[in-house]
This record gives sequence, structure tokens and C-alpha cells, in this order.
Amino acid sequence: MMEFVTAGFRNFSEFARWKSSCLLHSFLKICLDRVEAARRLKTKGLSDTYLREYQRFVIWVIKNNRMPDPMQRPFRFTTRDNVDKYYIHDFTKREFGTQNSRSRVHQAIQRFWDSVESSFFKDFDTLSPLMDGEAKKFRVKDSEAVEASVIEQQRYYDSIKEDKFGGTDPFKGLKADLLTSTEKMKVMTYILNDRPDWKDIGCSFNWGCNAGLRGDSTRSLCFKDLYISHGFAPGQGRNLTAILRKDDQKSDFTTDRLVGVLRHRHYLLCASFMTSMNVIRILQLRSNEVHFKRPNKKSPAEFWQIPFVDFTKLADEENAMREIYVKTGVESCKVTHHRTHCVMHASTEGLQQYQVSTLTKHMNDKLTKSYWAEMERRSMTVMAGFDMDEAYNVLRTQIGLPLLYI
Repeated sequence: MMEFVTAGFRNFSEFARWKSSCLLHSFLKICLDRVEAARRLKTKGLSDTYLREYQRFVIWVIKNNRMPDPMQRPFRFTTRDNVDKYYIHDFTKREFGTQNSRSRVHQAIQRFWDSVESSFFKDFDTLSPLMDGEAKKFRVKDSEAVEASVIEQQRYYDSIKEDKFGGTDPFKGLKADLLTSTEKMKVMTYILNDRPDWKDIGCSFNWGCNAGLRGDSTRSLCFKDLYISHGFAPGQGRNLTAILRKDDQKSDFTTDRLVGVLRHRHYLLCASFMTSMNVIRILQLRSNEVHFKRPNKKSPAEFWQIPFVDFTKLADEENAMREIYVKTGVESCKVTHHRTHCVMHASTEGLQQYQVSTLTKHMNDKLTKSYWAEMERRSMTVMAGFDMDEAYNVLRTQIGLPLLYI
């Protein structure tokens, strides 16, 4: 007993609680070190949403004394037994009302298993070595306990939703209203006049509404991911293209994908316009000179790695958009998932699923994945503010650059 008293602890229980808190801190540090290592290597799909879900799982493992032995290898939190017990005791009491929310849990744990726990990062000695082939095949949702827990969670939600959510707005979140061009211009007018982060939120909003680009994809773009394509625009002209690198996206892309936009008939809603202003501003601020020179063709250009937007977290964009909707009085069924507005507008105007999929990249068969054109002219025309049977005509695109005589 004296050793606890002299160490400043009144009894063994107090010492045990202190030791437990130290272990919690130690294990969480190892967990976060792994995540940071994966992010440094630009591991695919480690979004903030997935990170929060994974952290919740790790904390549950630690608090329930199911931690791995740090002296043994492989060191990992994700085991079949841990996942099953987590679903049975924690997942079943969560208030998920949609299938997407339920799926996010197993997707997050799976992503961190694939990208972090079963991988080896040479800069971190505490991390687990590469697993064998069987361990790499581990699938979170392939379990009767997980399947039963999903059903039980649905029952739990159904039992509480009337009492807990019955007094809320019954129309909240319904995709019953289409965001009109007038409302979008109202949003963009406020962004350009009143937001200090106008370039970030403006680019994200217009690329999302015009091309179905999700916020996570916008935040992962660098200048090297912007390209001027030839032949896809009306008259086989040029159009601005964003390159979705397979290693930087949440989606399980097997190859890099392209998504393009035409100049919008309303300049406020034009993703090309916002992108141009953004790029010129950033280059001017960095060197007071706007150029795209690459003197050494064997080395990357200096501007390639410049981030397209400064947002790094979903919360940054989410807080901005909430304020914008409040200030403008515009009501949206989504806060930051602007691709919803894109798909709703495209399908309302009469575009077919295969045309819309060139925007969202929901491609399932080999023909569309491997051979289909990445951009579809009619889809981009409709998303530029024109009707299905209307010819594309934006007068400002006919203004040529002045000729400089030296």
C-alpha cells in the first residue's frame, strides 16, 4: 500500500484508473500516428468522416480492455472478435436513420484496416508489418454478428424515432425541391461579396453543382489535376477538366477519371470562371507573376502541387455553407453534398443514367469503365444551363485574347 501513497495515490483503485488513462493516451497516440503516416503517403480514402468512425471504434476497444499487446506483432485493433463485439454492444444503440449512415461504419473500419492496420509504414517502428494474404482478405461486414446487429439497429431506431424525432420538421432533408438557378446565383453572389474564403467555397459549390464533384474530391485536387481537354465541347472545342486521381479519392477507382465542365451561360454559376479567378489569384500572391512555365521537362513544375482549395476538412466547408444558407435564406436538402443538386438537375432535364454517370462516375460494366468517353457533350451542355434541345451558345466564349506585339 505504501508504494501507492508515496507515489501520490490514495489506493490501488486510483492507481489503476491513472494507469488506464495512460494506456488510453498511449494507444490513441499509436492509432493517430498510424493515421498520420497513411495520410503522409496520401493513402486513398482516409476522410475525416471515416477517421471519426475509426477513432470511435478504437476508443471502444481500449475502454473495454480489448487492446492488443504492444509487445506483440502484428499490433492491431481490428480483429474479427473486436468488430463483432463492437457491433453488438455499440452499433446497435446508435441513431442511424439511413442505410448510408449504417454503411459508413463498416466502410470506415474496412478502409483503415486496408490502408493502415494491415499495411507497413517504414517510418514508424510501432506499426504492424504487412499481413499475409489471408489477413488482407479480412472483410468487416462478412459476419453473422454484424448482419444481425444491422437489423437490430434498425429496430432500435424505429422504436425511438417517433418519440425523439417526431417533433422535428417532417420535410427536413427531403429532396422535394430543386435548387433553382436564381437561388444558386443568390448563393454565389453572397459568397463573392461577403466570404473571405470565396475562392474555396465558390469553386466547391460550382464544381459540385455543374459536374457532380464531391467535396472530398475538390479538397484533394492540386493544379496538376486541372487540364484543358480537346474535342468534347460543342464544335469539338476545348473545355476545362478535373482529373480524379485514383489514389486520392474516396471511391474505389481502378484508374484515373475525368470530369469536365463547359462555360456556364450565367458567369456566377460557371466553374471555369471560378477556377480561373482562383488560379490567377493564387499564382499572383505566390510570385506576383502568372505563368505555367516548366523549364526542366524532367522535373515537376513548381505549381503542380499547389492545392486547388485551402479547405482540408469537411467541417470547414460545412460551417461556411450553413452560414451562407442562413444569410441568403436559401433552403437546401444538402449542406455540402452539392453533387445532389447536379444529379437532380440533370435527371429533371431528361438526361439518361448513362449520361449522368459521366458526371458522377457510377460506372459498373467494363464498357463504361474501360472504353466509354469520360465526358459527354449533351450532359455538359445541360449542366451549363441549357435545355436538352437547345444549342450551346455563350457569347463571352467568342471573345478572343488580345494580340501582343513585341
